[in-house]
Amino acid sequence: MLSLLKKCGELYPQPFSLGKWKQNKDTLIYVNRFFCDLVKYEEKEILNRSCHFLQGPLTDSQSTLRIKKAIIAREPICEDILNYKKDGSLFLNRLVLLPIKIKLDFYYIGLQHEMTQEVLKQNLKKIQISPAEVADWVKNRLNSVILILDLARTHSTPDVIAKVDSTLKKISDFVAGLNP
Repeated sequence: MLSLLKKCGELYPQPFSLGKWKQNKDTLIYVNRFFCDLVKYEEKEILNRSCHFLQGPLTDSQSTLRIKKAIIAREPICEDILNYKKDGSLFLNRLVLLPIKIKLDFYYIGLQHEMTQEVLKQNLKKIQISPAEVADWVKNRLNSVILILDLARTHSTPDVIAKVDSTLKKISDFVAGLNP
């Protein structure tokens, strides 16, 4: 049965995971490539770990408590939870956990859907700001940062100048890519 579930995960075109619940501990035993792509971890960094590594300072403790209670009660749950990728960036994860019992062991299927962009678009609609206005605002702020860094560059040592130049290039490239 587990091999069949893993095969389903390989074929599923979204993040998919299998966890095992044993002795009050959850452990990931399978993740598909879409899961790895979402969280930016390699499979070997994920397997045999609890999902807690995706949590961070801004993860809502009430969300994690609801998830834990559902797992313990062997009940399905759908919960939006703020998680962290390996690089430290945040993402809003719509997590669906489905319990399954195989022989005497308890497992759960995890389906993840990144909601970050969808929620951002919904919030932009609510406050009536277009993506072009957001891009202009960001460009203006980054252009101010560029001016400050450029001024700092003129009164620095060669190693600081190299770091500032590198940062300026990254910011300039980012600003150039902000075309809505």
